[in-house]
Amino acid sequence: MALGPEIPPVLRCSANFYHGAGDDEPALKLGARVLDKSDVYQSAILDFYRDSKVSVYDILSRGLPPGPRAVQTYLRYWIQLGDLGTAKIAWDWTLTHHDADVPAARDYVNFLFRNYKYKDAADAWVVFLGDRRNGYREANWLFNGDFETEPSGVPFDWKIAGVEGQVDTMIDSSQSHTGKRSLRIRFAGTENVNYANTVQKTSVPQGTYRFSAYIRTQDITTDKGVAFRIFDPEDSSNLDARTEQFIGTTAGWTRVERTVRVPREAKLLEVQVIREPTLKFDNRVSGTAWIDTVSLSRIE
Repeated sequence: MALGPEIPPVLRCSANFYHGAGDDEPALKLGARVLDKSDVYQSAILDFYRDSKVSVYDILSRGLPPGPRAVQTYLRYWIQLGDLGTAKIAWDWTLTHHDADVPAARDYVNFLFRNYKYKDAADAWVVFLGDRRNGYREANWLFNGDFETEPSGVPFDWKIAGVEGQVDTMIDSSQSHTGKRSLRIRFAGTENVNYANTVQKTSVPQGTYRFSAYIRTQDITTDKGVAFRIFDPEDSSNLDARTEQFIGTTAGWTRVERTVRVPREAKLLEVQVIREPTLKFDNRVSGTAWIDTVSLSRIE
């Protein structure tokens, strides 16, 4: 240590020595110094922490350098290992110490979602949002229904995508029903498009809900227009509902709604913006649709 006080391998070996001697206080401080100085030995230190069986709380409080980078790295380490329990401890610490950001929240929420912990994932997203939830999971069980924020990459937010050469989908700041933005879907008129590429998932308790949205269309051709589908993506026999379709040109913004009854068996819902293929000879769809103020509210 006297000859190489700033060399990460020396610090790492010294940390291992102190732990072997039963003195974890300097071991943790040295581990934190390595993490602060170099990303190269990051995995080695985190593996050392795991194998040494030092308390996770001791590592969080004394074994990491200050700032969000290290604690987020520690959180992702346990996500990668698939350890739900330790990842939750690291996530809770990250939140309470104000070190969480959107990428960290996205990684943790997606981790829970991949492990079918839908309600836990939604709750984690709500806690992270805090004052920015805007009634999410209270008045509205869909997030960002007015498209005012950019999609976060979390399943409980919009995934917005088009179809190359056939459908262009984007946030539009020139049209809105509420706020300043809406979703615009433009069909190129080249194919009989089967479109279901704008989606959001949600986890709701059993009950009866009212889905509603506002839509505006301009020159949507063919007999198959833009609609919404609300269904259970794990088992559509539990729930599979569609709204009316919109074709042609609407006179301004038009409200569309549908009552849906969510059974106890449905652990997850998915809302899609859809345009289904037509069987007509004249099947190449063109035109534009705008969507805004999308909500799912519980009525009983």
